[in-house]
Order: sequence, then C-alpha cells, then structure tokens
Amino acid sequence: MKKSQRQYDPIVSIVKGFAILSVVFGHAFFGSIGEHIVNQYHLACFYFISGYCLKDVYISNLKVLFVRRFRSIYLPFLMIGLLFIFLHNIFCNIGIENDIWCCKDYLNALRMLFFSMAPPELLLSPMWFCPALFVVSCLATMCLRVTNGLNEYLRILILLLVLPLFAIFLSRIGMKSYYHLFEYLQICAIFIAGYYYKKIKGITANWYLFSFCIILIFLLNINGIYAYLQLDKIMEENIWGVLLISIAGSLAVFQLALWIRTQKLLSKMLSYIGNCSFCIMAFHILGFKLVSFIYDYIHPGNAYTLIYFPIVKNVSAIWGVLYMLIGVFFPLLLDYIYTSLKHFLVRCFVKINDVS
Repeated sequence: MKKSQRQYDPIVSIVKGFAILSVVFGHAFFGSIGEHIVNQYHLACFYFISGYCLKDVYISNLKVLFVRRFRSIYLPFLMIGLLFIFLHNIFCNIGIENDIWCCKDYLNALRMLFFSMAPPELLLSPMWFCPALFVVSCLATMCLRVTNGLNEYLRILILLLVLPLFAIFLSRIGMKSYYHLFEYLQICAIFIAGYYYKKIKGITANWYLFSFCIILIFLLNINGIYAYLQLDKIMEENIWGVLLISIAGSLAVFQLALWIRTQKLLSKMLSYIGNCSFCIMAFHILGFKLVSFIYDYIHPGNAYTLIYFPIVKNVSAIWGVLYMLIGVFFPLLLDYIYTSLKHFLVRCFVKINDVS
C-alpha cells in the first residue's frame, strides 16, 4: 500500500495527549489525591508508547535510532534549556524567581544542562523527563539488540525480569549509579513492554483488561506500593510493584485511548494536545505563573505568591481548574504562534528565492 493511501492512526497521539494532560493535572492539583492517582501512570505512558513506536529496523541500526532520538528529544531539551537560562534574570525581575544569577551561576546552569542532563531552572524542572526518555529509549533498544536471536520467551524473561534484577544487584553491592544508569535500566522494562504490546495483532479496546489493570493498581496502592518513577526514589521502592503499576497503568490508558479513537471530536482534541506534548511539558509551569499573577492581583499582600512552586499554596479547587486550563492552553498558544511564524518565514524565504 502506498504511503499516501495509509490511514492515519491517532492512537499514539491520543495516549500522549491523555498522559500530558495528566502531568499538568498532577501539578495543578499538587499534593492532592488526584496528583497521587495520575502519578501512577502518566510518566510510564510516555516510556510505554515510546517502546510501542520502536521499529525493528532501529534495533539493527542503533546509530540511526540515536540520531533520531537526539534530534526529537534531547536537542529540543537543550534548546529550551538555553532559552530558560537566558530568561532567568528577567523572570527574577518580574517576581517569579527570587535569585539573580551572576556569571558563575550561568556557567553552573550550562554545566547542569549539557553535562548533568538536568534542567537548571526551576520553571523548567518538569523537563528532567526528556533526558530520561532519551536515555531509556537508547538503552532499551541496545538491550533488544544484544538479545536479538534468542528464543523470544527467553528474551522477554531476560529483558523484563533479569535486567531489573541486575540493576538492583549492582546498586546493592555499592556500585555508583552514574547518571542514574541503574534506575534507567529498571525503567527499560516499561519501554520493552510497550514494544512487545505492539506485536499483538488486531488490538482493540478490552474493558476486561482495563478493569483488571485498575483493580491491580488499586490493590497494590492500598498495600503501600506505588509507582512514582522519580529517579531519586525508585531504588527505595518495590521495583516489581513499580513495574506492575507502570505497565498496568499504561495498558489501562491504552485501552481508554482505543475507545477515544472511535469518538471523532474527542480523538481530534487529544491527538492535537498529544502532538504538542513537548511544548506543554516545557511551558505549562510558566503558564501557571500567569494564574499566580491573577491570584496575587485578587489577593494582594503575600510577597511570595509568584515564587510558590508549582502553584500557590492552599488554593481552592476552582484555582486548580484554572491552573489546569492555562497550563494547557498557554503552551498551545505558544506552539501556534511559533508554527505560524515559522511557516510565514519559510514562505517569505521562498518568495525571495523566486524573485532572485
């Protein structure tokens, strides 16, 4: 079938849309039971869907995979990081940051960005996930390459069970986890689960699977087992519980996305949001600051209102909804302006070339 005749399948964009909305919701209702619920699946969905999108050709050509992932994930992270570093003191002057940087601070920020793979600016802190997704994608694909040719069941056993155990063993014997390598090795199991899920033929919404996944997560949660996937905490958690919850949460969201795909308007909305997930991840906290400006205007007197992260403390649920809405629509507006400006400049460049 020719490429132009292929029917577009929005399922990946829908999953990403649902996941990024959950990320914004968790930050908008910071410290609530709602944040706890979305924490059980939102980051896992991105690892899972990244594995789902992996093509077999990249397993045999790691260089191509590395270049594509670098261009699509890590390079935009660096560009956004440089933008926020440049704007830091401006943010301080308008009151949403409280520490003016000197030359030494700027150099430390650049070191963090380029060599520590960490966001150097508080407003950019959710972007820690981008280097994590980049590293996990590359590591997991390398593991698939190394185990290629093994019996498929043995391969799954090694990648989903032995690999996390190996990472835990290295940590327990006192080896240092440089750049969170051991944590990433454990998370690779979620990516690989997504890769194998795609191999199931004729995937359709399965409400029995959806119900089973929700019940499993609930039972693990009430027994004190959670899956936050934070790099500084994952080694302290029950790794099998983390992986079970993460994979079950991703599967549940995927079943929901398969149903959403049949709802035309909802499918288009979530697909659009999913396609802008990087922009929303990068700028939703900045959007939150617009809401904090409004709150400070209505309730003046607190000198620290704009500095609170991610939202103003002890606000009502109505403000949480406003944070949620602005946290989504402000990045979408920025993305629209950027795309429109880029297309305008391209058209101008083409016209200039035609004239010359």
